[in-house]
Amino acid sequence: MNAVLGTWTRIQSNSIFNSTNGGYAGSIDIKSVTESKTFCPAPWTTLRLGTNGATGICPYSENVGNYLTDKVDDILKNSLINSVKTSMLNEEWHEHCNYCKNSEQHGGRSERLLYIDNLNQKTKTYIGNNFDQNVLVSCSINWNNLCNLACVYCNPDSSSEWQRVKGKIVEISRLDEENAVDYLITNQEHLKQITIGGGEPLLQKSIYKLLDNLHNEVFIHVTTNLSVKLENNPMFNRIIQNKNLKVNWMISFDCLEDRFEYVRHGADWTVFCDNIDLLKKYNQKVTAHPAYCLYSAFDLVNYYDFCVDRNLELFWCDLFSPHELDIRFAPSSIRSKAIEEINQVLDKYNGNQNLAIETLYKYREMCYNGVPISKWVNHMEFSNQQRAKDILSFIKSKEQELDKRTKFKELWPNIFNELKETCYE
Repeated sequence: MNAVLGTWTRIQSNSIFNSTNGGYAGSIDIKSVTESKTFCPAPWTTLRLGTNGATGICPYSENVGNYLTDKVDDILKNSLINSVKTSMLNEEWHEHCNYCKNSEQHGGRSERLLYIDNLNQKTKTYIGNNFDQNVLVSCSINWNNLCNLACVYCNPDSSSEWQRVKGKIVEISRLDEENAVDYLITNQEHLKQITIGGGEPLLQKSIYKLLDNLHNEVFIHVTTNLSVKLENNPMFNRIIQNKNLKVNWMISFDCLEDRFEYVRHGADWTVFCDNIDLLKKYNQKVTAHPAYCLYSAFDLVNYYDFCVDRNLELFWCDLFSPHELDIRFAPSSIRSKAIEEINQVLDKYNGNQNLAIETLYKYREMCYNGVPISKWVNHMEFSNQQRAKDILSFIKSKEQELDKRTKFKELWPNIFNELKETCYE
């Protein structure tokens, strides 16, 4: 296909859009897919490899195949991925893109926009000219659910520590190394970026084989809670010793000090800070990767001060579930307090690069508008009073499950009192 960027072109019936692939038959006028308002390069360039053979387009898509039963190359050409591409061509949102759709429509910074920011002109032109082809540029690996923390908004599917807290038999779902890792090693010619998740990546011994066999320059994004001491950690040492690896440490933390330890149950603030200092000692790029939620929304200036003091970039992620922690769900008085916090940060840091200030503007608008709860919970409308009761009930249940010694009401007293008062309005 000889598409011209930003112009109209004609696709003939022998293209990817024939009926056997679930697309269009005949010839139609289209706009280059790379100019579509829903375009994302992921269906052409990105692969997610997860546990038990799970294969997806990106970290947030549903599964499109299983690498244990089908060859990855065949999965990348199947009708489901073609349907995602076709939706983008038609400037429609495919159901596999719902996470980014929700993020963008409700004030967030989506993975799609991150991919576009990192898309070079060569790859963009390739996509425009090769609609039905794929080239492996980026891969996201969710290794397994082994994790040492029970973060308050996490769950047993993603954390083995939460399985233990729930009194369940701890079952570690694993990535099949022979199929998944060997595929990446064999197809690393054009591979430029790998995102490594978990559970907790610093505990994943199976990662060693991949890191030891990457021979080209690759950008590694490690999403970690950074609660494991780095100094003698085998994964950390492999990364800093491999000169081909350029790493961005995406540090998942939302609060500071006692609030940090409350949210990241099982973590130690001192160890966390020592690890950041060690990363900086080795000139590693470190990005704070907080989730905007009930816990993070009310100490923003101090959080930003901490990041600026340690030269950390920021990349916010959205929290849609559990909905009780979503600021969009909070009573109007709580959202007003969140707006005040955002305004304080904007007054102090507006214009600073790499601090995701543009995302705060979106979050402020989100707090002004709120979101009808019908988008999340059984198509029911909740009053401010009911929302406050639900939030307090959620907080209480988590504190009981985790046997919290320090309570939310002690760490966020103003927010707790506001919620209590709203309950009795």
